[in-house]
Amino acid sequence: TVGADGTFSVTLATPQTNGQILSVVLTDTAGNASDPASVTAKDTTVPAEPSGVQLSDDGKTITGKGEAGSTVTV
Repeated sequence: TVGADGTFSVTLATPQTNGQILSVVLTDTAGNASDPASVTAKDTTVPAEPSGVQLSDDGKTITGKGEAGSTVTV
C-alpha cells in the first residue's frame, strides 16, 4: 500500500539480478489501474566462459562465441 507521503516499498520473493524488466502498476480502492511503469534490474550475472576460442593460422585473429554485448579482452 502506498503510504500517506506517496511512497511505497515492495520486497520481492525472488531477487531480480539479470536485466529483467519489471512492471509496476498502482490500483486504487475503486479498482482503477494505472498505466504500468517499468524498471530494469541490474545485470549482475557474470557471462559464461567463452567457447570455441581459436587462434587463426597466421596468429593474428582470435575467434569464439560468448554472451551478446560482452566486451572481449585478450
